[in-house]
Amino acid sequence: LEPRPGVTGQRVSWAQVEDQLARLGHVSVRNAVVEFRDPAGQTDRLTFSLAAELDRSHWRASGTARLSGLSEEAMRFAGSGRFGEQSDVSLFVRVSDWRLPEVQRTLGRYGGPTVQRSLGGCPGDNDPIRCEVGMPRVDSGRLNGRLWLDWRDSQLQGITLQADVQDLAVTREALLGGMSQQAALNEVSTTLAWSRVADGWDLNAEDVRIRPVEGAML
Repeated sequence: LEPRPGVTGQRVSWAQVEDQLARLGHVSVRNAVVEFRDPAGQTDRLTFSLAAELDRSHWRASGTARLSGLSEEAMRFAGSGRFGEQSDVSLFVRVSDWRLPEVQRTLGRYGGPTVQRSLGGCPGDNDPIRCEVGMPRVDSGRLNGRLWLDWRDSQLQGITLQADVQDLAVTREALLGGMSQQAALNEVSTTLAWSRVADGWDLNAEDVRIRPVEGAML
């Protein structure tokens, strides 16, 4: 290893940072590729493009991203905000045709024991105890969704989610050779809104739609 150089501490004011941001103006990143590996060594690839505008007090950005294996369609995102101690940030994300079985498997590959227990689903690791904990295994399903998030003073203030899942099928494997349980739906969709209030938080659901495979409306 090369010897480490000495570092002299220097105080930097927010005004100096603002000056540098103002000089950036327009920033763009095109077709950037990030590769990363899960603990077992399997490689995934994230490809993204980003365009951003910055000045002394505000920023805004938008772009697309695609994670290998989840969908052929690019995820789209946009955001805007204000710099400084009293910062405001708003973000928007849209996903199209995400394959839910692959989403569950990917989260399981990268998550630690706590995440894996929450996902459940008997992922084939020969551990029957995991069959009846956490989520059931997702056998099929495609997600289209939009997500809005708002922060104020570095604190999350609100989340709105519009989600539509088509052709959903799940299986709850039985523990130690019992009967497994299966469920299938043609469609599940809803709009959820979470917001912070003075004495806690509010959660509202609208336009809930559940359509079983046989076509009967619930």
